Amino acid sequence: MKKLNNVFSEIKTPESWKENLYTRIQEEENMNTREVRRIKKVTAYIIAAAVVVSLSVVTAAATGILDFGSLLRQNYNDEISASKLEHGDYQPLDASVTSEDFEFTAKAFMGDEEESYVLLEAKVKNPELDIDKMGVTLYSLEEHVLDLENYVADTYESEAIVDEEGNKSFLFRVKAYPAWVDKATTEKTNLMLYIAKIRCANDKARTVISTDLKILFKPELTDGGAEEISIGKKFTLGGTDCTLDKLVASDYGTKVSFSFTNDGECDTIMKAWESARDNTEDMMGIDNYESFTLEDSRVQLIVDGKEISLIDNADSMPMEIITLVYDDGVATTEAGFTITFAPINYESAGSVEVRVNTDDGVKNII
Repeated sequence: MKKLNNVFSEIKTPESWKENLYTRIQEEENMNTREVRRIKKVTAYIIAAAVVVSLSVVTAAATGILDFGSLLRQNYNDEISASKLEHGDYQPLDASVTSEDFEFTAKAFMGDEEESYVLLEAKVKNPELDIDKMGVTLYSLEEHVLDLENYVADTYESEAIVDEEGNKSFLFRVKAYPAWVDKATTEKTNLMLYIAKIRCANDKARTVISTDLKILFKPELTDGGAEEISIGKKFTLGGTDCTLDKLVASDYGTKVSFSFTNDGECDTIMKAWESARDNTEDMMGIDNYESFTLEDSRVQLIVDGKEISLIDNADSMPMEIITLVYDDGVATTEAGFTITFAPINYESAGSVEVRVNTDDGVKNII
């Protein structure tokens, strides 16, 4: 497999995507059926991922210290991150950057090799600014990445969090992408949050401020990690030959990944992705991957005889469409899709099955 890279300078994001395209840049490893390992490398791909989330107004405790765990539960439906904070299963951070009007501080980093997050707090330094809502457009990359025009920034939104003294702050849960986390932890370099724009609003006005603010820190993964179970089973779905490649059990979800050959137009990255999306919807017998439900699925995850629900949090889509791109920006015919179920404890499970309703009937795998 050639080394894969991403080039996004020619990408135009469809209006239906309020989110971003991103890549994980790694070398593909050989897969042996039923092999289990801690993840270090994953296949490069482009995904549509939800990132725009709004926070409700929450008052801080009497101490003035924000209850981040409650905020994550209430506003992101993120019990996992909340539990990590409460049990000390995270990396404390105090990396800040300031401008004339704002101070941004990375407060915590948490997660595993497959999925991780940074808690970013923003405070308004200028008392003359009346802000009820704030949005930040930022890049989450490794510190040595300079060609930002080849990447698409994420946008996060937050409503004001008010303490008992009336001070306002804003909290953002920023996704840290696995390839950059892996590169930073392996090479002992910094992860970079590059804040490019700040959007401020109240009931009367909205303001967009262009910025050049960078927060740098060295990420540290906590003990444990994701389990990757290589499968490599082939079958046909909706008339298309495909392969069930692997199951990845991480703290935040359980991903079941399939690959296939894209039979649509692949002369641009966007056309290749759109073809992969259409092929996936045909294979799964659904009209819209964005509204994918367990009732629609030809794939179920069964653990100890119980069906596992799809992932349910604020910025994870149950189905993601994948297409591969070479380092010269040329899209390939290699494509796939990933279904994300709720987290499981793979190590303690007595039995784990991926049940696939193939064209030849139901197959139980693993």
